[in-house]
Amino acid sequence: PFDSSSGTAMYFSGSSDSVKTTASSDFAFGTGDFTIEGWWYFNTISSTGDAVIVDLRPANDNTTTAFSWSTNTNSGLKLYRNGSSALGGSLSTETWHHLALVRSSGTVTAYIDGVPTSDTLDWSSVDLTTNGTPRLGAAEGGTSVNLDGYVFDVRITKGTARYTSNFSSSLPSAAFELNPVYIG
Repeated sequence: PFDSSSGTAMYFSGSSDSVKTTASSDFAFGTGDFTIEGWWYFNTISSTGDAVIVDLRPANDNTTTAFSWSTNTNSGLKLYRNGSSALGGSLSTETWHHLALVRSSGTVTAYIDGVPTSDTLDWSSVDLTTNGTPRLGAAEGGTSVNLDGYVFDVRITKGTARYTSNFSSSLPSAAFELNPVYIG
């Protein structure tokens, strides 16, 4: 299902492609836990700019109440919230990566293929109150490098840190269920 010619993933050409939803309090995480995850396939990873994975800022600015998650010029991951913070890791081109960004009890950790990156961030006092405007592939205002590759099965979960240690991340045979049923 992940063959680039099958049409099951969203393609971003690296020029002006992006997907954006409307602003919603669903994406204002406050000080609580959250998880952003999905599958990314990079045709290229820029060495001159950061390609947006998910941008929750309403504008490409230095807000302290929302953030942008991107690659960095060293083929790793970083966050931008009133300044950038490297998260480390190592991404490859021409392969699928499961990426997850998790805040659990104030600590932000990024995972690449189920393995935490080298750096975490203490966001215990960070209050993400902006009604986020999730955008895939490019920042609002367009000053970052646009994503050149594919995106599949992005899920944003407010209030739950889905991962707190290494986990298995094999390619799914089907997309996340659109109408999940939670028991318990």
